[in-house]
Amino acid sequence: MDSIVRIKRNKPWPEILLLLEHPPVITLGKRSTAEDILYPDNILKSKGIDVHNVERGGLATYHGPGQLVGYILIDLKKINMRQSQLVDHIEAAIIQSLLNYSIDAKRHRSHRGVWVGDHKIASIGIAVRGGITFHGFALNCNPDLSHFDFINPCGLNPGSMTSITRVLGKPTSADEIKNSITAHLGTRIGIDFSSVSLNNLLTYISKEQKGTHISRHFEDESNRIPEYPNNAIATRRLGNDKRHCIYPA
Repeated sequence: MDSIVRIKRNKPWPEILLLLEHPPVITLGKRSTAEDILYPDNILKSKGIDVHNVERGGLATYHGPGQLVGYILIDLKKINMRQSQLVDHIEAAIIQSLLNYSIDAKRHRSHRGVWVGDHKIASIGIAVRGGITFHGFALNCNPDLSHFDFINPCGLNPGSMTSITRVLGKPTSADEIKNSITAHLGTRIGIDFSSVSLNNLLTYISKEQKGTHISRHFEDESNRIPEYPNNAIATRRLGNDKRHCIYPA
């Protein structure tokens, strides 16, 4: 993310949404303290869980397999939007997508994110550097919810977290919902998604870092990336300007 933010701060470049699942990791936001982690390092290591300090807002949270994580790297000025408005749109996109599962999710009056009853199903933490957003959201599809017991997630009781699988009582996967979230979020912020490979995104980043010229209009490669079938370029048309946005899975 840091490389993309640096590039975008210095020249016109695509708006980017990265969709992925992490290995088990606890991330500590700017307002986190040592008290947010409830178990010693040796216990966490025995469970294969790493701990990292990050630049997003908020407190401690957990990421792991079965959780859809979306990192949003966009220039707020280009889409004429405030940080708080973007968070509103992320929440709304997740809520709309959960309706496909007949899950009645809502916002919370006191806490950012998406809730089902008294339980939190999605967390959101956005950071901004030089007008460029990074970090994003985490939606619990089918993660190991017991891993939240190792922390005070977002300053809440560990038992406050839930998932699509727990609500429905049957297994689900991140792959099942990410296209819906992408479509709803794209509609709300004016972006239409298509496809590009993760390998080519990394190539573009490498060339920019080396000072090699590349076109800001990335080629649509949806028919040539079988190893990454859910990756995408997003495009936003503003008058005669057609900007491209990528979301590798």
